[in-house]
Amino acid sequence: MKTKSIPYFTLLAAVLLIFSSCEKNDESSPEISLLSPISGDTISMTTDSVRIEFHVKDNDEIHMATADITQAGVNIFKSSKDVDAPMYHFSQDFKPQKITGVTPLELTITASDHAGNQSSKKATFYVKP
Repeated sequence: MKTKSIPYFTLLAAVLLIFSSCEKNDESSPEISLLSPISGDTISMTTDSVRIEFHVKDNDEIHMATADITQAGVNIFKSSKDVDAPMYHFSQDFKPQKITGVTPLELTITASDHAGNQSSKKATFYVKP
């Protein structure tokens, strides 16, 4: 009788192994923390550049992170990174050209994970000559 129970336990162990190794359903979007610039900031181009800084984390892995800056609907800065890690930190200086007065710019940060979940954050800030 002991020899008949061994195949049942082997079969049960195999079934449990198959079900436990199946991919889990990821429904959580990446979390974006925008560090700089903050919405409403006014940055002087005579002494500073715009520091674009943000942090992204995901419960599994971030697939892509993108930063876009637009001026009057025209893209003037873009940076994309294929991350493939659970956390990502971005920091880069950017100096817009041909600024003649106080000018609104819009920063959009977008992040997606490998399950197709996506999140984004926006900030409108101002630059002046």
